[in-house]
Amino acid sequence: MKKIIPIIIASFAIIFGASTASAATQRFGDEINYAQNKEIFQIRYEGYIQFKPNHYFQGGYVKRAYFNYLRDGKSVSGGRVYTATAPTKNNVVYSASKSVWDSLNPFAPKTEFKYGWIKF
Repeated sequence: MKKIIPIIIASFAIIFGASTASAATQRFGDEINYAQNKEIFQIRYEGYIQFKPNHYFQGGYVKRAYFNYLRDGKSVSGGRVYTATAPTKNNVVYSASKSVWDSLNPFAPKTEFKYGWIKF
């Protein structure tokens, strides 16, 4: 029994340590206007997008942004996730976020993160 307890403790440390270290993050854009996709332990995705309308970005000013998670061309996030629409080129941060589960089927099509910017 004395040998089993250290093995159990080590197993929990490995499992929980791996779960915090198993988050892959992709970020697109710049330091102010960006979309972010975070894959957590290959079972869950967290999407986030933000912008400031007064920040010149990729040839213009953003008034609305969105992202979507797709698998086999179909949305798994219930359709595009939109931010609110900025009425003017103000200094407010607009953002949206959503989490989705990945398929546990190893043969399922890959889950894709798509995003976009709607300009003034």
